[in-house]
Amino acid sequence: VGDLDVKQCQAVRDYINSKGQVDTYRACLTGGSHGGFIVAHLLADPSFKAAVMRNPVTDIPAMTSVTDIGDWCYAVNDLPFDMESPPTSTLNDPEVFRRMRASSPMEHVDKVVAPTLMMIGSGDRRVPPSQGISWWQARQNKINKDQKQKTAVNKIMMFDGTGHALDSVEAESNSAYNLASFLVEHTRVKKEAVEDVDRSREGGRGAYI
Repeated sequence: VGDLDVKQCQAVRDYINSKGQVDTYRACLTGGSHGGFIVAHLLADPSFKAAVMRNPVTDIPAMTSVTDIGDWCYAVNDLPFDMESPPTSTLNDPEVFRRMRASSPMEHVDKVVAPTLMMIGSGDRRVPPSQGISWWQARQNKINKDQKQKTAVNKIMMFDGTGHALDSVEAESNSAYNLASFLVEHTRVKKEAVEDVDRSREGGRGAYI
């Protein structure tokens, strides 16, 4: 993870762009869980216009002892997992920690420039809130220190009482609305209104936008 899965997405993006049927300047990202993990990695590429992440994995070694799938953190890095030993005990091995950290998006959060929106479920046990919050905080610290990024957009939304799927009524409705609004806001292309020459058939609605 953090390598092959990311490169696969980049290859798909490059193939679609090569067809000349999309506006490459307005390319944006969205994903949840492992999809959010990949989005956080892809954001190291400054060409993306905006991104929305939902409960993303951002720091694998930090997640090993707080997730309900601690074995996943090891398996995806091709590391052994001892079912009879506390997960954190193996992190004492510098090589284990290094491999997990190297495959984590937190390694290059300082390269992110695209406007980002983080959505988190307060009751998530699969990818605990600390994952998204720590990434958001690391980026916010970078923004606060870097004069060039003072106007950077870095937002976070917390949905109380919902878990990994963000599937409560409030979370589903609000997350869908805010996701769409955020991406539209940061990919909008300003165009001048063009007057409709013949308004008679359009009910006098005025200009086309």
